[in-house]
Amino acid sequence: MRMRGMLYLFTHWNWKTALVVGLIRGGACVAVLTGLTLHARQDFGLVEFAYVLATSGFASALQQQSLNVKDRRMGWFLCVVFIPFASLGLDVLCHLWINGIGGKQIGVIACLFTLISAMFHWFIMSKGAMLVGEDSRPLLDDLLAMPKLAFLFVAEPVMAAWKLGQSLLRPVAQTVDEAAEELVA
Repeated sequence: MRMRGMLYLFTHWNWKTALVVGLIRGGACVAVLTGLTLHARQDFGLVEFAYVLATSGFASALQQQSLNVKDRRMGWFLCVVFIPFASLGLDVLCHLWINGIGGKQIGVIACLFTLISAMFHWFIMSKGAMLVGEDSRPLLDDLLAMPKLAFLFVAEPVMAAWKLGQSLLRPVAQTVDEAAEELVA
């Protein structure tokens, strides 16, 4: 059983995520690290791209596997918190080792980006996008679905909060209506 789990990392290495995330994170490093020289930012971005290309396919395989965890909250925690932040920690160590740039430059922005992107990744994978293996669709189909998925990623929690607010306010409004009826009567 353990061997089968380890093989999943290789049979479901997510080349889609590795490529897309590598390009985004490498470019983001070049753009965000304004306190460094352009050459240092480019080096940092290339190291980031190479590191992400090498590692995020495996991390994404684990994230895809977390969709099958029986306890949905545990699957979410593994996919959105544990795996991405373990990867970010390794990323920081890699940058320290290669070019001496560490956590101070990465900081809060990278943690927020990691959290939001991992939440988005969980969301789109649960909708069937950016998966590899038997549940896979062509990369172009996944990319074309991204605008709609990005909209839903923002809209679904807003709509859920709206519905929750409505359900919480409904008893209050009903009580006010009943009190008003008593005053009139």
